[in-house]
Amino acid sequence: MESMIRLNFPLVRFLITKKDTDLLKFSKAFVPDGDEFMLRLQKALLLGLNMDYRRPALLKENDVRDFDNPTYMIVADDDVFFPGLQAIDRAKSLFKHFKEAYVIQNCKHMPDEGHYPEIQQKIKIWLAQ
Repeated sequence: MESMIRLNFPLVRFLITKKDTDLLKFSKAFVPDGDEFMLRLQKALLLGLNMDYRRPALLKENDVRDFDNPTYMIVADDDVFFPGLQAIDRAKSLFKHFKEAYVIQNCKHMPDEGHYPEIQQKIKIWLAQ
């Protein structure tokens, strides 16, 4: 229901009106405030492509049963598409070599530039292991 309110209703409204104010309401759910590039990109994508808006199928245990590599993940605490703690629980149940998850605080689906050093540092630590 939350994604319907934060994503679907604003998206449909934008697709009907083509107004930037409606695009902003849609994008606000997953794009950092003030990210003009992402707003322009979203507008170009939404108006220029014939998008398939269906949700992708959920990954099943059978899909990754032969995956033997260590698994790490970075999630955002305010991700409307993949709620952080739920995504971590799901990954732990799917990947037999799940190692660690890192939660970026005060972050939407798309991190802002201020989070980049934090993300880079975590990845460097994992790659050094």
